[in-house]
Amino acid sequence: MKTGKRFITFALSVILLACFLFGSGCEKCDHSFTVENPSNRFLKMKATCYTCALYYRSCEKCGRSSKGIDPQAVFWDREGGLAHKYGEWTTVYEATDSSAGLKEAYCRECGQRVRETIPVPHNYSLEIVSGPQKRDYIAFDSVDLTGLDARLICSDCGHTVDLSPYDVTPSVNTLIAKDTSFTVSFNDGNKEYVSAETPVRVKKKELTIKGWDRRWYETECNNLDPHRIAEDEYTPHSPYEFKVTFTDTDGNPVSAEHGLAAGKYYMHGEIGETENYLGWEKTVKLTVKHSITTTVASFDAGDDWPKTAEIRQKCANCSYVEKIIILSGYTVTVSGNDLCLYIPYALYDLEEVRLFDYTDKEISGAFLEENDSQQTILKTSGNALKKLPNGLYKIKVVAHAKANEWRYLYNDCDYVFYGSFELNR
Repeated sequence: MKTGKRFITFALSVILLACFLFGSGCEKCDHSFTVENPSNRFLKMKATCYTCALYYRSCEKCGRSSKGIDPQAVFWDREGGLAHKYGEWTTVYEATDSSAGLKEAYCRECGQRVRETIPVPHNYSLEIVSGPQKRDYIAFDSVDLTGLDARLICSDCGHTVDLSPYDVTPSVNTLIAKDTSFTVSFNDGNKEYVSAETPVRVKKKELTIKGWDRRWYETECNNLDPHRIAEDEYTPHSPYEFKVTFTDTDGNPVSAEHGLAAGKYYMHGEIGETENYLGWEKTVKLTVKHSITTTVASFDAGDDWPKTAEIRQKCANCSYVEKIIILSGYTVTVSGNDLCLYIPYALYDLEEVRLFDYTDKEISGAFLEENDSQQTILKTSGNALKKLPNGLYKIKVVAHAKANEWRYLYNDCDYVFYGSFELNR
């Protein structure tokens, strides 16, 4: 019983749907097949090499096809034409600069030939109608073509092809300071077209220097590397030369090659101007600290050098030596009338070379300086000692010692020598 009710409900639904689709009250349509619609829905026969495609007409009232209702209600799609299947084009003769060419193709089904003219090629040139919006650059900026309006224009017939910034390629991707213009190009697959120069302004880039932002630096002796002092993280592109120099508080140049004495200085950093970068320089104050200790040592410098007592005032944390004091009675020799003083350091800037007797009376005498990389030899000239009576004498030398690997000195330092000798002829 339930199954029967369900069948009746389904049947009524189908009838109602049919009435809705094909007319109210299920009345039969009085068809009028007058509409010609060349769509696949109404296709009766495809086009061939000899006939156009044939279609059924449709009812202007309900839209139904005439198929199966009125076999005469058909039409030929003459606008669609025949359906030849042509092969590839072959060139009969090429176009020239002054005359058109000719090409032809044949249908693979019926052999029908079709010909077309090859037009005279355009004499295009690439023209910039309006340049890009951006004209001011900093070195190493990328070229920006936003706003560029370009076109191909034929000088013979005036035919134009509009181009967008995405169609063209700049002659350079990254600008450098010496660039004052660039071109753009377009390639159509057969030929490349290049525009005239587009002028731009390229300024040199400012260096980004990190770490030199303080007015005063204070450093321990073991951090005397000027780059580390300023936490140097400069980022210029090569080529560049980063130069750091030092002066004392009076502005006198000071060498930091072998360390700086404890005290106050000015540290000057400088990078010269390059092709693409502006120059940079800055001066900051610097305080250097050493932990100076005094050590006493005895050493034997070889067969020609007897033992000598040496007092060093040096830093406990680095190789910096502030002062050397040598006390010796054996490094002075007398040869005839000449006095020879051998000093195991290369000296410069001799401040004092003085001779005394044991009553501390100074004796004038001219000393000659003979330096080499290992030692200094001070000699009296000629007969300076000829008039001196026998007895004990003292000598004092005050100077600066140069860096000397043999003596393990790594910086210039103050040097004081106290020596004594006996004259006995």
